Amino acid sequence: IDEAWVYMNEAEVGRALNEALADGTVASRAELWVTSKLWQCHHRPELVREGCLESMTKLGVDCLDLYLMHFPVAFVPGCVEATSAEQMDDTPIEDTWRAMEALVDEGLVRNIGVSNFEIEDLKKVQAAATKPIAMNQFETHPYYQRRELLAYCGEHGIPVTAHSSLGGGQNAMKAFQP
Repeated sequence: IDEAWVYMNEAEVGRALNEALADGTVASRAELWVTSKLWQCHHRPELVREGCLESMTKLGVDCLDLYLMHFPVAFVPGCVEATSAEQMDDTPIEDTWRAMEALVDEGLVRNIGVSNFEIEDLKKVQAAATKPIAMNQFETHPYYQRRELLAYCGEHGIPVTAHSSLGGGQNAMKAFQP
């Protein structure tokens, strides 16, 4: 299950997960891999745990298998979508990462990673990290191959998950679709 705070459907997904476990469709929680993502309004270190717990509560889980920093930029607390410079926050991603490492230490999440990070963003996290970057999830597909970023992740042992793996809304083949 690939979720995120900003998808605003974690409660519905959580109900479906609990129903699937209750009716035996899924035998045990161990059969599921549940990922969620820290939204940009929770980047301040004192808000990281709160953002994680909110997602866990809505999903109805006592631990996330993977928790990703959704983007390498921060918004001011309470801002869901920044539309002006005043809504941006200057929290360094290294500070957010360290707060995410504390979630692992506390047993709230098993693995932490990032999403939509470029090489320079990854280098910042790597310089601060005491725990491995368990994943970089970013857009890549045949029409947007991201070879340099894929190579960097491979060289540094950072697994990759592709989002929009069949092409995003700006897909180059869009003009050829009926």
